[in-house]
Amino acid sequence: MPGTSRPPVGAGREPAAAAVAAWLGDVLRPRLCAITGAPAAGKSRLLASAVDADLETSRAATAVFSVRGMTLHSAAWALAEQLALPGAAPATVLAHLEADPRRTTLVVAELDESGARCDGAGAAGIVAGLLAPLLALPHVRLLVEGRPEAVALLTADGAPAEIIDLDVPEPTDRAAFGAWVAHLAAARGIGDPAVVAAADSLYPNAGLAELALTAPPPGADPDVPAHDAVGRWLRGAPPVARAALEALAAAYEPVSWNDWHAWTTALTGDVAHARASVEAALPLAVRVGDRFALGCRPLREAVLRGRTPQVAAQIDNAIGRSLYEALPKDAAGRPDWSRTDAARARAVLRHAAATGTAGRIVSDPGCLAHADPVAVTAAIDAVQADGPWPLRNAWRSAGPALVRMPGGAARASALRLAALRNGDRDLANAFAQHAAGAQWGPRWISARPADPSADHWSGPVEALARTAADHDGERGAPGAESERGGPGPELMAAGANGAFHAFDLESGRPAGRVPGRRRGFEISCRSRTGPSCISTTTAASASRGPPVRAAGRSISAGCSTPRPRAAVTSTPRRCSRRSPRPVPPCRPRSARTNGSRPWRSATAPAR
Repeated sequence: MPGTSRPPVGAGREPAAAAVAAWLGDVLRPRLCAITGAPAAGKSRLLASAVDADLETSRAATAVFSVRGMTLHSAAWALAEQLALPGAAPATVLAHLEADPRRTTLVVAELDESGARCDGAGAAGIVAGLLAPLLALPHVRLLVEGRPEAVALLTADGAPAEIIDLDVPEPTDRAAFGAWVAHLAAARGIGDPAVVAAADSLYPNAGLAELALTAPPPGADPDVPAHDAVGRWLRGAPPVARAALEALAAAYEPVSWNDWHAWTTALTGDVAHARASVEAALPLAVRVGDRFALGCRPLREAVLRGRTPQVAAQIDNAIGRSLYEALPKDAAGRPDWSRTDAARARAVLRHAAATGTAGRIVSDPGCLAHADPVAVTAAIDAVQADGPWPLRNAWRSAGPALVRMPGGAARASALRLAALRNGDRDLANAFAQHAAGAQWGPRWISARPADPSADHWSGPVEALARTAADHDGERGAPGAESERGGPGPELMAAGANGAFHAFDLESGRPAGRVPGRRRGFEISCRSRTGPSCISTTTAASASRGPPVRAAGRSISAGCSTPRPRAAVTSTPRRCSRRSPRPVPPCRPRSARTNGSRPWRSATAPAR
């Protein structure tokens, strides 16, 4: 709530937080603001605190989302979900934003952790295909967080930008930083003045200072400089813990104790040795709930840099084999993705993308139906396919819906619909095996044809309903005779212009059209739980509902068991959301608010 007292951002970052708040509140500043700095500088923590404060006060940010683990397409889908925009391709999302001139402030977190390996490999594609075109729109402002090399992609053309660099002293209060280090040391029972002084000397890098408090005192190893907190930490780790630390460095997110032990066993080849290694490494790891991770990115990167190419390949193969063997299997010995833990499925996909085996993993329709959509997208994008790849086409067509949809039969039905839309019945049949039990399924499709003059198309659809009762009226109204010669159920599609289009429910053939007018129709839906009334509406009011879209195109689809569409959102690290933006000519300009956007918000945990 506005006015609520909040704890300080910590580590002396109040000047940096004030700079972010000033940029958010001043539309006359450069339209690009970047929070940058070395790994562990505290960029994500600062951004999370600044956004949290903005949500409690001015609410200048329109949408906030992280691109960690994402590629261009999944980043575009995350943005579209935040802004309630249709469109499967980044170009479509950009076109909708360009068509609406209202001021938009977007906050993009963790650009340097994009890509399948969460190492920033996806930053170039996201910047070129999404962020740079967004910055070219005069009504769009961007607040981006990432390492200098990632931010440089946005500032390479010399565009004006406000840079908040956490590697320089100005954004961090020196006295407050020292007080923060002393408070942290006291809270952890660290009383060695040399250790506290070594941590304080790492100003202004908050993450390395925090790591230095857990490292041996300077001088314990004469070969390691006092300012090298990562080197002192690694030299202080017991040798028996080395295998467990290697296994933990291979993780892209915190892992469970069982997975950590299994990976260490794969590296050592001995269960007892692996258990001893994990037990020795436990005090060195950071606990996140019931999972474990290395303390900071510089530490993980130092472990990875210490591997020779041969050792790295051996570790990748051993952990990849352990991951695959740990997957639940069906009676035929195939992976049962419906019973696979979400974090383990993400680990399998990211490891496969990093080691060049993603093609085999994502060719399993069950993986696409159940695994995390962001990880699946990164794995699919990592596959180098010769020529068109039907699976990739189907996934990208259905992508925006999959981001919001829970995994399982519903997602398999959406993928089957996308495959049918692309004319691939073999792929559609493969998804059909995983769509059993879904509350809906595609029966026929009426989509925008490549050549509008060659085929009938009803136009963009605003709402769908199945008829249930006879009504008097012209052909095409509910209850009119179908093309089979008698009254039959029909699907009514409400167009943007207020007209109703009738389709034969069994074949999808056009059955007529009802011009838009204020006339009530009672329309109901029969689901597996029996008939239930959807609404009593008019043609005029029906045209104001949210668009029903799939595969980036407006469609009418006959479903075996239609039901009202549920609004489900699951964008990773979603921090804000607003109401759907109108797309002309569905809503006149006069109906818009005066430059503002109503939206709902929720804050994500700081990393």
